[in-house]
Amino acid sequence: MFRGDSHKEDVVSRALNLDLALFMATTSGHKVKRSKAIPIITPNNVEQTFTPLPKPSTVQGEIDAIISASASSTAVPDREVSSSNKQQEIHNEGDVDWGYDIYAHSFVPNTLKIINSVPAVVIDVPEYKQINFRLYIDSFTASAFLPPTPPTTNLYDDTQYSTKPPAVSMQNYEMYFKHYLQEELYALQKQCNAKNLYAHPATATWTGGPTGAQSMIHVVVPGLREDEPLLFPGDLIYVRQLRLNSATGLPLGMEGWLKSREQGHPGALNSYAPGFTGYQHNARVQTVLRAQETLILEVSNFVVESAPDLRLNVIFPVQHRLFNSIAELLPSIQEDLKAPLCYHNPQVTGLNTTKPPARLNKKSAQSSPISPQATMSSTDGQSTSRRQWIQSMLFPDDGDGRQQTELNCPTFKQGTYDRSLNFEQLRAIHSMARNDYGDVPYLVSGPPGTGKTKTLVETALQLLEAPYCGSILVCAPSDAAADILLQRLAPHLNPEKLLRLNSPARTFAEVPNNILMYCFSLDDAFGLPSFKVLMNTRIIVTTCRDASILCSAKVTNRDLYNLQSNINSAIHPDQDKSQKLSIRLHWSALLIDEAAQATEPETLVPLSVVASPVTTMPLEFRPQFIMAGDEYQLGPRTASHHKEIRTSLFARLFRRSLYQDHPLARCNTRSAAPILTQNLLPITRPPFANLIRNYRSHPSILALPSSLYYFDTLEPEAKDTEKLMSWEHWKGRKWPVLFAPNTFADEIERDGGGWYNLGEARLACNYAQKLVESKLVEQEDICIMSPFSAQVKLLRKTIRENPYQLWGVNIGPTEAFQGLESRVVIICTTRSKKRFLDQDVSFSKGLVNQPQRMNVALTRAKHGLIVLGNREILREDDSWKAWMAFCERNGLVDDSAVVANGVSLDEGDWEESPDKTAPSTRDGTNRIPRLERMLIMQEEDRNIIPHTHHQRMFGSSKDESARSEEIWAAGIAAEQAILHQQRNPEHPGRKEVNTEAKKHVGRHR
Repeated sequence: MFRGDSHKEDVVSRALNLDLALFMATTSGHKVKRSKAIPIITPNNVEQTFTPLPKPSTVQGEIDAIISASASSTAVPDREVSSSNKQQEIHNEGDVDWGYDIYAHSFVPNTLKIINSVPAVVIDVPEYKQINFRLYIDSFTASAFLPPTPPTTNLYDDTQYSTKPPAVSMQNYEMYFKHYLQEELYALQKQCNAKNLYAHPATATWTGGPTGAQSMIHVVVPGLREDEPLLFPGDLIYVRQLRLNSATGLPLGMEGWLKSREQGHPGALNSYAPGFTGYQHNARVQTVLRAQETLILEVSNFVVESAPDLRLNVIFPVQHRLFNSIAELLPSIQEDLKAPLCYHNPQVTGLNTTKPPARLNKKSAQSSPISPQATMSSTDGQSTSRRQWIQSMLFPDDGDGRQQTELNCPTFKQGTYDRSLNFEQLRAIHSMARNDYGDVPYLVSGPPGTGKTKTLVETALQLLEAPYCGSILVCAPSDAAADILLQRLAPHLNPEKLLRLNSPARTFAEVPNNILMYCFSLDDAFGLPSFKVLMNTRIIVTTCRDASILCSAKVTNRDLYNLQSNINSAIHPDQDKSQKLSIRLHWSALLIDEAAQATEPETLVPLSVVASPVTTMPLEFRPQFIMAGDEYQLGPRTASHHKEIRTSLFARLFRRSLYQDHPLARCNTRSAAPILTQNLLPITRPPFANLIRNYRSHPSILALPSSLYYFDTLEPEAKDTEKLMSWEHWKGRKWPVLFAPNTFADEIERDGGGWYNLGEARLACNYAQKLVESKLVEQEDICIMSPFSAQVKLLRKTIRENPYQLWGVNIGPTEAFQGLESRVVIICTTRSKKRFLDQDVSFSKGLVNQPQRMNVALTRAKHGLIVLGNREILREDDSWKAWMAFCERNGLVDDSAVVANGVSLDEGDWEESPDKTAPSTRDGTNRIPRLERMLIMQEEDRNIIPHTHHQRMFGSSKDESARSEEIWAAGIAAEQAILHQQRNPEHPGRKEVNTEAKKHVGRHR
């Protein structure tokens, strides 16, 4: 009857079996094997007929005796031993250390935990509507003409668990990511297990449904608002209904059953746990109400046995869909990375031809693994040998780039759809549209508020006008980001040319109404349009995850190329192979927005759609790969803390010599964006763009992030940023930045619930109340953030109570605000205990010594920024130390907020680090951020000439209203001057022209 009896295993989730495996090991003396699964009963017709739970008749009397004895006795509830009951360590500062692991999870009695792992009858919910890919493929071709599917990388077998590989390379790419994907799976299983709910209240309603036996279960899930756990409609959740002892509130008969089990009693060893019904309902997520932290689950044949007090064990298994897609792609990618050189006809593509650079960057020239033949171009119009496309995209080097021998033209001839684009955006779009940078990824690096998405959308529209362009795939890591991309593209394309591809699991309620007309649905579910319609669509917008739909439908460039080639060979079997028709690829480009927030394996899914096939025959063109993101903000969200899986492809590519060591790279600048001059030529044309103009924040808010993270290159371009300057509580120079020293002690919720700081919470609410009372902002214009979930909960509770009653203030964790903005941001750093900082970093908690999270926090504000923090703690982080020094220098400190003796802070300065991966602070220098100097000089000018609107130029324009025009004119004038110098080397004013050009560009670019 058990699957184990026939040597079959049904794994609900490895993490769910860890507890029972450990329990069995301690009672029987057997060693624990991590991959061992627990058998589960599945009757053949359980979905069609709801039958009573079968029980072995030979031991039924013994089971009843156990339950009866347990119910009649005065049972003592399991004692909940908190992790805080460990030996306590008293410190000088007068607080208590609650054990070794402050992030340990809540204690759960074994009588509840073991219910999740014992055998059960599984009742499945009907599958949500899925695309029948076999039927779809048969609608346009025969499978015999498609290439065979390569074997799948096995991520789930522990016997194949890979050892830690060296640094990623073309030779070990599959093994490298197999190892870290397995680490991610195991970490995710542990994380899901920690999120399980025990004896959790729920409500159930019968809906009937197509089978007449459907019900909906409403479950409140703590942390769902912050995506902990991260769930989507269509995901599976396991629920087991408990039978509770009315006297103790614990599962019925479990204490006696466990005791009998420990003693080897046959009735307990071969029976079902009496504390639950014996059924496991595999429920499907129907709706996720994040604001209410509520899940609506669809279940089949669910009967409430303990109404009205329904209690469930809710189990969150790992959702394997994305992992399965990546596992299918890795072998073919590894095969392509090892493939020999291909050939390319330079006469066909024109601008899409790669030529060897006249001068490689020194470091790249020494370390590049490319052979000389890989970049040799033919001068007689014959085909040239080149690396395979996927090799150049994942491991680009200077040899894949294109040589630039002349200065750029200072003006742009092509028209644009968006007339508000600035100089740097147009320069990037011009290069991408001309495809003049070679066969490498083009990276658009943009700090917050610099218009990355706007640049990407304009690029997509410009690419459509290219004569060689077929269809374009536009992706983002999340549905919300993908929806924004479509909304930006929709005004320029009709639904016949633009498609928003959604997973069938996505509900219609999740999709904004104004983009539903661009979605395809069939039988009340999102799907894939017919092959003919799909091939006629010019731009398809989807998530990186849902791009796997196109892979499964066999409409990738590789599949379509092989299909056309094989059909042609079948029709013309006698055709000379050397005279094969040149095949035009369907997908011409892949554009990914917010690319720094996607893991590299996740990015491989859309990359496989547009990847050029491995072939030795010439191609008309090779697809373009373009990404936009910010490598200095928070990267991909993962369960594993390994930096290898948390590093996006976008960030990894920026560390390669082609990008990092390029003379025009952002990291090679000092207080001004780089400028291309004649003495730098010839040079590898930059396959990247550095956006520098911020259209969000006041300059004082940008000053430190610009210097700490962006090499002092940001230019403030936002208008109306002084709307809050009249608030009476700004200090010193009255800039809209305030540091409120806070020495209230942080405290920890028992059982790893998280850190909170009651005094800090009240202080933050006080500032919010003062802002609202000033009538300068509405409640909805204020956001309060903290890196700790317990502090977020406390803030929400406090601000909704007396005396505040501010229900409109937005409160959440730091990560939730990435990509968002607010007029006023109040940051609660919360931490006051120095000895826990290392654990914070290990678990990616807090804001200290975590530059990416700090960067996100500081760059959300538009008009006002308030930071609450402990001086002594923040001094442990060089970046925070520099930020506090900025506040001290300019008097932006609210000392009235201090309620205890703080630690003095020198007005220490800092400098940029020689490490190009990111700047960091240093003591003992006198370097002041450029934007800070600009603000001070503007103040001096206003004091000297109070009635004039013309201020000193120092990194920005004289007049706010003329800012864009002046910077634009200065950039054009500088390039024209240098171009004039190049064409007239004997011009008598050569030296003066060059000096003036550098002055203009250094100031404005």
